[in-house]
Amino acid sequence: MDGRGRELQQVAAGKRFWWRAQEAPSSEPTTTEYHVPRPTARNWSFIQTAHSATRGFSLEIARDQRRYRKRRRRPGSSFKSAALSSIALSLVIAVTGIALSKAQVNLRDAFANMAERVSANTKTALISLGFGITQVSVTGHRYTNDADVFDALDLPNVATLWQLDLEAALARIERISWVDRAQISRLFPGALDIVITERLPAAIWARGEKRYLVDMTGRVLGAAPSVHSWNLPVVAGEGATADIGVLLTAMGRNKDLHARVTKYERIAERRWRVVLKNGSIIELAAEREVEGLDYVTSTPALRSALAGDPKIIDVRTPGRIAVRPVPSTVASLKPQP
Repeated sequence: MDGRGRELQQVAAGKRFWWRAQEAPSSEPTTTEYHVPRPTARNWSFIQTAHSATRGFSLEIARDQRRYRKRRRRPGSSFKSAALSSIALSLVIAVTGIALSKAQVNLRDAFANMAERVSANTKTALISLGFGITQVSVTGHRYTNDADVFDALDLPNVATLWQLDLEAALARIERISWVDRAQISRLFPGALDIVITERLPAAIWARGEKRYLVDMTGRVLGAAPSVHSWNLPVVAGEGATADIGVLLTAMGRNKDLHARVTKYERIAERRWRVVLKNGSIIELAAEREVEGLDYVTSTPALRSALAGDPKIIDVRTPGRIAVRPVPSTVASLKPQP
């Protein structure tokens, strides 16, 4: 048998005889082979004729079944597109903003003109109905000028009770120097009632040759008349109105000493000097006015010194009280800051 399992026939010895057995059928199916013949001179003319006949025809593919090749983006194209888009958007916003601002100005002017016409018509209608301000009553004042109160009401521009801004008018009235507080009431149909509480003068501020009335807060009320009925102490010096309230409050606790005072002098805008009617002087330390006055009034020896001949009592340094007589020429006494 050979290598494929086929039986070989035996031949006689001495003879060489070769015989090949028939090919055994294969279990795999045979494959048909096709050979494309080479074009020859005979059939090449036929191929060219068929190609020229179909040259005018094209194959149409449905639009929804077409496939397009994606275009490859170039490097930096997205950045350029974004930059151009932002520039275009900025221009659009700028142009739109200018247009809107012009439209807003025109609209605002139109509304302002409309509001003026409506306000004028409303004011005319209210006055014709009897709601115009025809009477103003001011009470409680003695030194406040009536003209200042009427100017604060702004009556030429406020013709009716509805146009009057009470808070603004009240604030303007209370800015008048003599006015401490005020109250405004509407009395329909066309009257106003104003009650004023005035400030009280606490001292006369001597500034050069001029005299001014001031209250406890140091507010200047007005020029002091040459003839007045107020028994008020006199304060002198620059900055005397700033701390007048502290000094007068301290003197109010020592009424006997306060009654003997003729003048308070502000020295170097930082401390006080008290001048009594008999010519005695009390030198007070800066920011220690209350302690100094309390020490003078609570010490019998110092009270006795103030009752006799004019003395200078210096209490500026705690624990070191100096008492000396007033020089004969008081005018030559220089301030001691």
